[in-house]
Amino acid sequence: MDGTMAEIRCFTGNFAPKTWALCLGQLLNISTNQALFALLGTTYGGNGTTNFALPDLRGRIPVGTGTSTADGGNYTLGQVGGEPTHTLILDEMPIHNHAATVTASSASGTINYSVNGTGEAGTITNPSGALLAADDGSFSAQIYVAPSPSLVFKTLASDAVTISNLTPGTPSVTVASVGSTTAHSNIQPVLGMNYIICMYGVFPSRN
Repeated sequence: MDGTMAEIRCFTGNFAPKTWALCLGQLLNISTNQALFALLGTTYGGNGTTNFALPDLRGRIPVGTGTSTADGGNYTLGQVGGEPTHTLILDEMPIHNHAATVTASSASGTINYSVNGTGEAGTITNPSGALLAADDGSFSAQIYVAPSPSLVFKTLASDAVTISNLTPGTPSVTVASVGSTTAHSNIQPVLGMNYIICMYGVFPSRN
């Protein structure tokens, strides 16, 4: 099959035709492939002294060199890139919300306080502006007395309420996790074929 030396084609057969080779990245001897080496050099591998490599297109597709008009990237001859799978990083994720659960805890403790009153008999039933007084023995519930300089104040110890060592509760907030660290496939739909390179053919002219 005729071709131009170093030319690459897609071939649907399961072998490389005569004077062609599969693009598997294999190393070739320079001394027996000087013309092809003059075109490829060590662009695709090899030590450049005794051997050089053919392009390895297994699982890869070619891309045009130069500055891309699609993404602005610059691709050089022999450059490899891309990844078959990709795990998203924070800057690549869309804006989203997480569910937050607030767990409140109760506060408990004690405090001491006392209620002042007077031993005088009560005279009124309205507590507004009045003091607690002694029971006058009637059924009218006159347990208050109006303030007066002559009143004798007493501490009603029997009515004391004790609340001490008050400790505020500590609420906790739990933010739910979403997603996973599993990488996703980064490969476009493909169809497997063989790439073949012309080993012996017409040597290309620059002019």
